[in-house]
Amino acid sequence: MKNNTAGDAKLAEAEDTPFKVADMAPSSPSEPAQTSAIRFCNYCGSGSLERKIPVGDNQLRLVCPTCGKIHYQDSKIVTGCIASYGNKVLLCRRAIEPRLGQWSLPSGYLEPGESSLRSAVREAREETNASVSGLHLYCIYEMPQINHVFLIFQGRLRVPVAFPGEESIEVGFFSKETLPWDELAFPSEHEALRQYFLPQGVDDIRFHAAEFFWTDETIRIQRF
Repeated sequence: MKNNTAGDAKLAEAEDTPFKVADMAPSSPSEPAQTSAIRFCNYCGSGSLERKIPVGDNQLRLVCPTCGKIHYQDSKIVTGCIASYGNKVLLCRRAIEPRLGQWSLPSGYLEPGESSLRSAVREAREETNASVSGLHLYCIYEMPQINHVFLIFQGRLRVPVAFPGEESIEVGFFSKETLPWDELAFPSEHEALRQYFLPQGVDDIRFHAAEFFWTDETIRIQRF
């Protein structure tokens, strides 16, 4: 662990994850998010957007040379939930791409006008028909190369009742020993569950954060 000046984050050495870039989507997300998300101006329809620093700004933006509109791009927020009953957590096997057939935490994109906590509860209900309560934010994971922010909550089930929703093939409750580690869908969930099942000391801080990135074909993790 490297200690920086007082008040700075403590950064561990970046590590490779078991995931490859090609596993995550039909096409590689290697193209910078700032240039790949928008192709046409949303105001005048021009297809000749330019990437430059507007007057009064200090960041590269997509600017329409025809009407002058600046296209600001927000990160996409994904919420998920580690729903537990006893020493087991609830997972669902995905019925949709990406990672069709792999096991995943109930998770999905935040909807407009929805809080992140309510989103996590909704995703658990939609994908596993489970009712989760007592949620608190457990970790924040970011993939800045594709403008994704993952908010994973931790909650509990009052009763171990769950069955597949429309986006799930099956659901199951797993302990650390029975969890299908090699069949997990996403690196963010693999890391969250790895952290969740680590032995915890009395003074250990449960909340944690990390950044996922790639330079070649392997997705790496930088823990904070």
